[in-house]
Amino acid sequence: MARLDGVDRLLATVGGLSKRLEDGARSTNRDLAEQVAADMRMNVPTDTGRLASTIRVVDDGDGKVAAIAGDDTTEYAGFVEFGTSRTEAQPFARPAAANAETRLEQAQLAEARKRVGR
Repeated sequence: MARLDGVDRLLATVGGLSKRLEDGARSTNRDLAEQVAADMRMNVPTDTGRLASTIRVVDDGDGKVAAIAGDDTTEYAGFVEFGTSRTEAQPFARPAAANAETRLEQAQLAEARKRVGR
């Protein structure tokens, strides 16, 4: 019967690689969400500054993160972003997300290479 040397080590390495890649993706996603939030804060129109103060990153604990604006006291973020029949749109979230989208693939690839050791 043929014997395969190193199978246990290979399986352990592959298992560890999966965890490292997942951790790297979470880290990258969190970093990009923070950049989106910063871009949103920089571009949100300000009158009182209340809307800008609500911009934050939320994390569901499963690796999904998002930059959001608004809370119970500032429910008008959508009106600012998209406009109304009486006001022009003043987009601040969509441009920030679009900028991050262009960086996402490169950031994830760089993080994966770092985690794999290549």
